[in-house]
Amino acid sequence: MKFCNTTLMLLLLAAVGNTATARSPKALKKTKKGKKGKKMSTSSLGFDPQEWVAFDGVAKSFDAGYIGDYNTIDTAAISEMYTQEGSIFLFDLGSFGSLIRRRGVAITLSEIRTIWYELSPIAGDNNGIVMKSVGDSLQMYFDNVSDGLIATRAMYLALITRWKDKVALACDDAEIQPAWCGVESEERKLFFNTAAVGGGYGEMIVIPNDGTPVDAFGAAVNNAYFAGEEEAEHGQTIIDDGALQSLLGEKGVGPFDCGKESTIPWTAGDFGIDHLITIDYGFACYYTVCFDAECKIPDDE
Repeated sequence: MKFCNTTLMLLLLAAVGNTATARSPKALKKTKKGKKGKKMSTSSLGFDPQEWVAFDGVAKSFDAGYIGDYNTIDTAAISEMYTQEGSIFLFDLGSFGSLIRRRGVAITLSEIRTIWYELSPIAGDNNGIVMKSVGDSLQMYFDNVSDGLIATRAMYLALITRWKDKVALACDDAEIQPAWCGVESEERKLFFNTAAVGGGYGEMIVIPNDGTPVDAFGAAVNNAYFAGEEEAEHGQTIIDDGALQSLLGEKGVGPFDCGKESTIPWTAGDFGIDHLITIDYGFACYYTVCFDAECKIPDDE
């Protein structure tokens, strides 16, 4: 993985005079509330992690260089330090809102956080990095799209196993079974048991912390969120066109043109994938990833 060159970054920051300076506790006390008549500190945004300080210094210098035409601003330095190609995957838990209504926020949030502890190592085991959690979603980075698909598939199956174990604990081991035992629709209402997955691949700006990506921005990131949060149904994985082309490249085939071709060149079984289905939105093509011939949702298997 290629991430920010720290030496180059510091030299550029020094040149533009935007290096962050440490603030004493007294200074923090004066500036953190931002009351009328008192200016907030310009060295960092108090609501963002410190990883942003270095990037913000460069970003402010670029923005200050605007004189009516963005084409006159040279973005080569910021691109060299922060831009790279890779894939982003979003693992979006289902039923977040309904579970809060049924069980309350304390129980629901506790389960989400525990799930992240249990599932996030799967990303690392498949050459991925968990960037951050966003509510009921986990954002991850992978160099290879195949690793992202393998990891998120394993995470989904682990989530289903966790749900079934929760149900069994209440229904199989308890002396008095709850009334909802044996009714699957009711058993699903009490625990997280499904998720949607979205993936995107392409050039993006990556915010690092000691060489490890902690956030990313770009079309590929937007596409992953669109696919995972807006379009994918529970149990479904959808990837963007960049991710498909990269995946085909890993196999040594392609590229695929969804506007001219109807059949995606794929050999069933590669990377655990049976086939892919094209979704043409008009503005772009996305693809449903099927892990078996019938493209079944995993917990129906």
